[in-house]
Amino acid sequence: MSLALIDKLHLQARKTSEEDVGKICSSLTALFGVPEKSSEATALMRQLFFILQAKETSTRLPSGLIFNLINAVMVRDRGRIKECLLCERILQEVFPLDKKFDPELAKLNEKIPSPIHLWMCQDIESLSKLFAKAVRWLKAQDLEWEAERKLFTFLVGVALIHPDLLSADRVRSVHERVGSWLLGAGLYQAPNPYSSNPFRKDQNNPVTEVDGTPSNNIFTVLSIGQYYTDDQLVNIFSFSMLYQWISNSYHGLLINNSYPMEPGDDASDLEKDDELDLYRSQPQRIRSSSRSSHVSKNSDDTASPTSVASVEKTPVTKTWSADLSKSSRPRTPVRKAQSLVTEGDGDRFSLSVTSTASERLTTEFKNSSPSDTVWLTESGETSERPVSTQTTLSLSEVPRSPNPKAAMDTEEVKRELTKHVFEPLIGRTIDYCFRLLDQCDRKPKNQSDVELLNACQLETVKLLEFVCRIDGAQIPRVFRELKRLMANCTQDDRNPKLLIAILQFLVNHSKAVAYDCQQELNKLFHGVLSRNFDQTAVSFDIVMFVLDNLEKLTHQYHVMAIYFPNIFKILAWNPHTFISDFQDILPAMMSSVTSLEVFHTLVDLPCMTVALEVIERTKHLDFTSLQPVTDEQPTRALDAFKNAMFRPMFNFFTRSEGGHGDTIDRLDQFHTSIQDMVDLPRVLVCYQSAALLLRTWFSVILEEVDQDFVSRLLPVLLERTGLVYGILEYKSDMRRIIAENTVRLLKKFPQTVVQQRDEIAEFLSQTRNITGREAFFCQLVWGVGEYLSNAYSPACTAEVIGHMYETLELLTYEVIAITGSTRASQAPFSVQVVSTLMSALAKLSSRCQDLIPRAILCLTKVSKQHSNDIVDPIDQEILLNKAHELINLLKIPNFASVILNPSPSLETDRVHEDGASLASILRTTHRLAAPSV
Repeated sequence: MSLALIDKLHLQARKTSEEDVGKICSSLTALFGVPEKSSEATALMRQLFFILQAKETSTRLPSGLIFNLINAVMVRDRGRIKECLLCERILQEVFPLDKKFDPELAKLNEKIPSPIHLWMCQDIESLSKLFAKAVRWLKAQDLEWEAERKLFTFLVGVALIHPDLLSADRVRSVHERVGSWLLGAGLYQAPNPYSSNPFRKDQNNPVTEVDGTPSNNIFTVLSIGQYYTDDQLVNIFSFSMLYQWISNSYHGLLINNSYPMEPGDDASDLEKDDELDLYRSQPQRIRSSSRSSHVSKNSDDTASPTSVASVEKTPVTKTWSADLSKSSRPRTPVRKAQSLVTEGDGDRFSLSVTSTASERLTTEFKNSSPSDTVWLTESGETSERPVSTQTTLSLSEVPRSPNPKAAMDTEEVKRELTKHVFEPLIGRTIDYCFRLLDQCDRKPKNQSDVELLNACQLETVKLLEFVCRIDGAQIPRVFRELKRLMANCTQDDRNPKLLIAILQFLVNHSKAVAYDCQQELNKLFHGVLSRNFDQTAVSFDIVMFVLDNLEKLTHQYHVMAIYFPNIFKILAWNPHTFISDFQDILPAMMSSVTSLEVFHTLVDLPCMTVALEVIERTKHLDFTSLQPVTDEQPTRALDAFKNAMFRPMFNFFTRSEGGHGDTIDRLDQFHTSIQDMVDLPRVLVCYQSAALLLRTWFSVILEEVDQDFVSRLLPVLLERTGLVYGILEYKSDMRRIIAENTVRLLKKFPQTVVQQRDEIAEFLSQTRNITGREAFFCQLVWGVGEYLSNAYSPACTAEVIGHMYETLELLTYEVIAITGSTRASQAPFSVQVVSTLMSALAKLSSRCQDLIPRAILCLTKVSKQHSNDIVDPIDQEILLNKAHELINLLKIPNFASVILNPSPSLETDRVHEDGASLASILRTTHRLAAPSV
């Protein structure tokens, strides 16, 4: 669509009245679904979208049009993608509707609202009644599987979006029904619905295992059949949604203070519900599916967490995530953690949940295109529901006490009551999961089933881990089963996602079985991460695993201090994807031992990216015989990688463990040899990430470190300001960040100037250190003039001041010889350096009055050297005025000592604002004595 057309539509939208909007909606409703009118409907939808964007207030659309829009989004016709996207954008503009729930919307999908309707529904009272009715419907034993599927999907959606509607009685009723679904499916296949021959003898064929043998145990999602009965279909679907229901209902019950039974939520009301006839009126029918449709392969497997579909794309969730309440993230970046997939009648969409440290839930409605994702935030509104006196499980009588121990007891009581609600489902879930693990040990007959086996293993481990969180008594039983699976994973790391899921179980529950999982963690963060850092899905799972278990990995297992170089490979390879996550991870990598090495890693992060890129490009090349060491400097990264002198540098930047020293020799030569990779797209993004993380690093340092660490850090800062790889903008950014934070460090620890005076003097004695890092050089000179005083350190003697003064004096003579005889456009540095040196010399001489004559002489030469036509007039005026002021001040040593060396308490005492200070008293006296002035 052209820009002219967009401008025209915007202009028309601003002039459209409500009456015109109604006409457009009526026309669009009439044209919807008519193939020959598709182009006209698309034009009207585009016009309606721009109108809704231009309106400052929300516009109510007719229910019929909303139904058509929702159906278009859910069907997702591949031949009409543009129209579907337009429908989705219109729904984004009009949702949510008014606060009252429109009952007509509940009629869609046979009176069972879909999750997209749950989102737009804000009338909690109406939704609560509908939820209670859905639970009663689910208790019926004669519903067909399609109705049960929609009901269970609706219940999971309510637990996800409105957890405050859950009660113990309702959840327990659902558990009993789901438990019967899991273990009550038959073992015989359904007859072929397309055969009209009544004399066929294969009517009662049993389902088979993945290896082709007949199944003689309970039916599971891995039981293979050509056609499935209703109970088998609902078994497959219930397992695919089981984790979502258990996790969301468990957290929902925990956040509720009581477990009330809603008025009328009784089994006797089942006979009164005439709406059950909606499902009973139709005869039961057997849904069939061919073997080829049992497994659905998602083409977006690498783009986002996907689901392995079973019959009619019935989902089996593959995405693993940790407990929402266990997240140790200090901030709240949004991330994808769970997946809830709803399908049926040709429609499909998914609802995702993101977890944060504050346990905020957001929902994502994701269509077939990953780039067109709608993020929806759960409303924080609550409603006061009437609490019945018929309460089976209640916490209302538990005493509320500010005592932490009493609060802990209250939390334990809540967990025990909640565990009691889950008892009907826990045992059946474990039996079902153990049966799945046994089936996964079989060798699949069809190679295409390998992906299904991996997905079922991952989902099973995730389920078992969460069940153990609910009931700790199940941990030993589950651990014995997972220990065998863990041995297989550690021997063969072709399924790292499963290894991460098992490690999550061990990290959460290893204490209950007295097991140390340090060895398995070392394997993950050493070998597995080294081989899979370039796999986006594996990197994502590892980063989420680190974030969810950050405290334990840092303090209990010391993983972050040992393997932080390996973890940084994820960021170096995906610098844009994980930058916000590494801002949370970085402080855990830092300690008094590792912080300096982490600093070097951050500054050299582009070098790590280059090294990984070169290794990836040369993975299939033979470099067994390296080129001999020669005096010729390589000019390409590939040639440097072949060179025996530079190969150890590549190995250093791609090391797996920390603790191998600071910088390396010939780092400047290495930077020159990989200069051809400086403009690589991944490296360009890495520049931005490294600068951002360096600011985070300094913020932690300024809060946590002591004087000894700063004394060790300052020489490193002096060195690394001259050794930075990258483009010119990146170098200037890094040096500016270091300069700004060096001033902050010196202000907080001023005695560092005295302790590191030799390193500082050596750095300041060479004028070549000014070029390219003038800001840092000036900040350091200012720090010397400000803090080289016995007021900050008793070790600062007259001899120390005299030695530093001589260094600055010689430097000043060298600098003014250039600035006074070279035009500003051609000088290697500006007159700001001269001005900073003049101030530092005056301050040092005022503390040792024997140096005052030399300082006056030096300042006089500065003024004479810049009293010519070459120097810029503005710079000349600034330097001459400052030199004359300092000279006149130094001629009165006592005044110079007071003015140039103010007491450190001036900033903290706020003497100019204190009413009892001398300055305030003089101002008050002056106003009283001369009120007219």
